[in-house]
Amino acid sequence: MKNSFIFKLWGAVIASGLLTHGAAAQSLKVGSDAPALKVAGWVKGKPVEKFEPGKVYVVEFWATWCGPCRQTIPHLTELAKKFKDVTFIGVDSFERPADNLDAVKKFVADMGDKMDYAVAVDGSAKFMADNWMTAAEQDGIPTAFIVNGDKKVAWIGHPMEMESVLAKVVSGEQNVEDQAKKDEIKAADQQKLREHLKAFQEKVQAGDFKGAVTELDATFKDVPATEKQLGATKFEFMARLGDPGANAYAKRLFEEIIKDDAINLNQIAWYMVDDEVDMKDADYGFAVKIAEKAVDLSKSKDASILDTLGYAYFKNKQLDKAISIQEKAVKVAEADPEVPEETKQELRDRLSKFKKAKG
Repeated sequence: MKNSFIFKLWGAVIASGLLTHGAAAQSLKVGSDAPALKVAGWVKGKPVEKFEPGKVYVVEFWATWCGPCRQTIPHLTELAKKFKDVTFIGVDSFERPADNLDAVKKFVADMGDKMDYAVAVDGSAKFMADNWMTAAEQDGIPTAFIVNGDKKVAWIGHPMEMESVLAKVVSGEQNVEDQAKKDEIKAADQQKLREHLKAFQEKVQAGDFKGAVTELDATFKDVPATEKQLGATKFEFMARLGDPGANAYAKRLFEEIIKDDAINLNQIAWYMVDDEVDMKDADYGFAVKIAEKAVDLSKSKDASILDTLGYAYFKNKQLDKAISIQEKAVKVAEADPEVPEETKQELRDRLSKFKKAKG
């Protein structure tokens, strides 16, 4: 049920396009005229034929198979409600197959009010993918573009990082030239990251896991911001390798790097208690503390995070708390139609294990 380092890292790397980035020159940048809107069809909301001067738009690229996109959709809906004068457009692109309109319609219908903005499908013509994503050298989804009132691209990036910039664009406070300079710095960092991850991949494939950890350290030194995304990956390597510094690194992540990130905190706690990882000298009491923080941040609404806390309590010999939390995890999972039955059964089995241990 939980993500191993291989799945987590390469899912992030592939989604970000860091290892598949093409060599074509970037023709669409912040400050460029926004390309046209040409799609195969509209699935939800009022069709937008063209950008109107004086209006602000968000054009976001996603696909039904993209897990991170699914997590971003409710956030986009919240932004659409907050910025009522901004037109939000979700463009399904890179679909498999490209013209699978029925699958997109079903996905959007299933999302319901969680996806409350205009939705279009790029289709096999790939006009949007070619003229927006490829032109901007953006190979990973979800990716959002903000188009300002002058019909210029004002920002390009991950939708979860968009809110503060969007507020400035709407208020007229955003300086496009300053943003373009920031993007140049970001592009340079991305190139450094790409080179480090290529070296990291080579070490993993060669079975040099200690070398892989060293490469991640070099990555964090060159591009410090990446430790927020890849720190949990480094920790799992350390845990699997029996690195004596693993507990101390978990503490640093918890206190400094990912203290407000429920997903990554959950990963750290899970790696500490997971039988398959089998971390040497794992501090189960600290794993409980990390998992409790993740549960608080997720407002006890994520069955996977509740499950981690339950197992941390179990490993820390707090059986009553383990049973109580695991019962909540089962209840939350069973109430969510998107949770696979296999996962639900895994949670039930773990609950039975706890009760049996209680005797």
